[in-house]
Amino acid sequence: MNTYKLKKQLLRPLLALFCITFADAQVTAAKGELLKKGNTWRFDVSLTIPADVNFTPEYNTEGTITNKGTVYRFKEMQQSIGKSTIKDLEAEACKVNIFIDNELKKQQILNFIDGSLLYYGTYIINKNQPEKKSGHVTRAPIVLYTDKAKIAEKWTWKHSKIPAFQFRVISKDKEVTVKAGTFKADKIRMEQIDNTTKNVLIAKEIWYVKDIGIVKETEKQYITEGKAVIKSLELTSFTNEAIISK
Repeated sequence: MNTYKLKKQLLRPLLALFCITFADAQVTAAKGELLKKGNTWRFDVSLTIPADVNFTPEYNTEGTITNKGTVYRFKEMQQSIGKSTIKDLEAEACKVNIFIDNELKKQQILNFIDGSLLYYGTYIINKNQPEKKSGHVTRAPIVLYTDKAKIAEKWTWKHSKIPAFQFRVISKDKEVTVKAGTFKADKIRMEQIDNTTKNVLIAKEIWYVKDIGIVKETEKQYITEGKAVIKSLELTSFTNEAIISK
């Protein structure tokens, strides 16, 4: 897999918002409005690159060499700028801006409808020419979560030209502690499957909390057999704030 493709896949977080109850700590945004304008999620993120993998992060931070590889640490902020008409969809959806170390990098397109979180795609932002963002969206969105799903339930999103996404509910209403507090969360496993070989390309375990969204995520992107780039993400705060950038 080439370096550009690896970057693109690694830095494509799936922001899924749903399930369970509030903790105390750094959580002040309004309940019940998952993608409300101004809702802001802050995360501590680490990225571990095996020593013999040719990969250069697209964010400005120095890595630390360890016995597991080079570890990069950075801050990620996701902020909903609310609902608007998306030209590529010819329909309304919510935009969520994604900042890496305070620099706008991406914009996700999402909706939460009838208890299901729908992911339409991601635009990559050109900081020098914001109007020339790249990327694409699909009118057949990926269902990241549905509140009707029970433990062990599975669902799949397929496309002839894109690796399939498979989801499975691992557990529900289980306690998890992160920097933002202690929550009861649903745990989901997501795998991206090569359509030809059926090999797992990316595997994620994601913890979600009702009215907050993602609070913890671990991702393994398999480069060769037995070797993976590992990304870990942990929520530090969830608030409603003034919009930084549209």
